[in-house]
Amino acid sequence: MNKGLWWGCFAVVVLAGLLLVIFRGSILPERFDGDAQSIVTAAEMLREDPKAEYIDRYYTNSAKVFLALGVADKPMVVGIVGYLIVVGLVLFTVRGGRGGWAELATIGVVLALNAVYLGTFSKDIFGVILVAGPLVIGQRKGWGIWAGAGGAVVFGLVFRPYYVVVALLALGYYLIWKLLRPRMWQWVLLLMMTVVAGVVGYFVVTGADISEVRAVNNLDREAASMMLNIVEPGGVGAGIVNSLMVGGMMLVPVPLFLAGSMYHVLSGLLMMGLVIFVIGLVRDSNLRVRASAGLSMLMALFVVQCLFEPDLGSVLRHWTMLGAVLIAAWYLVKEQYEQV
Repeated sequence: MNKGLWWGCFAVVVLAGLLLVIFRGSILPERFDGDAQSIVTAAEMLREDPKAEYIDRYYTNSAKVFLALGVADKPMVVGIVGYLIVVGLVLFTVRGGRGGWAELATIGVVLALNAVYLGTFSKDIFGVILVAGPLVIGQRKGWGIWAGAGGAVVFGLVFRPYYVVVALLALGYYLIWKLLRPRMWQWVLLLMMTVVAGVVGYFVVTGADISEVRAVNNLDREAASMMLNIVEPGGVGAGIVNSLMVGGMMLVPVPLFLAGSMYHVLSGLLMMGLVIFVIGLVRDSNLRVRASAGLSMLMALFVVQCLFEPDLGSVLRHWTMLGAVLIAAWYLVKEQYEQV
């Protein structure tokens, strides 16, 4: 593909995403602004009482940052800046202009998802900066996984607590990748064993079935995208079955297909496409060593979502934060194939 044409199409894709950010209030339904509304509420409480605490302290932390930056009443500014950060990370990866229509289409999907989910107030904007940024920039040099995992710990402590676990798992998977080079079936077995270990570990520490967390989170939720427990929570066995089934629902999002609407079906197909894409990148560990940092973080997030995630809509939103990491991993895999 002609380089000039490629960059022209890339500019159109970026502009389309930017317009989506600017006009998102007129295009997207209110359900896409749930996190943003929580941050706005927390910011209003903090204006009245700097010591106020929203029901979720992580929303309070987000509001404090936006207030400190003077943008707590400027959602469009925040959305544009967050979107442009993702565009910058993608540009860092594709700066050589290599690629064709498949690369443009994938980049378009990643930028559109970021425009939808990060185009306003969101905790995940900080995740892009702390986790995705270091992984993309440092992956080629070898320090990306360490900086990305460190950023994930900070992100977890301040904004999304489960990212502390994601960071530790990502480091473990990265070291296994570098030392053992597992095949695809070995990765599948390892991820399943990690889920089982997580269920057992949670039960040992708390005495409760981890799938009860999902049940509680879904109590007041009315959405076709909910991932309901298959087995009634009540023990380690139930937790293992429910968590592995949630993993299956993320691979093949049956609840979205059963919902029947065009939006849900397209969302389900998009999720399946992203999963197949990642599986293709992981398939041959020997040819994916350079991309192992980003792919390790993606696999770690998937495992933790098997344990805690209540809703497929939330799954897609949380994947979006690492979209630039996926693009970077793909380009690194392509480079390694070209050298074989």
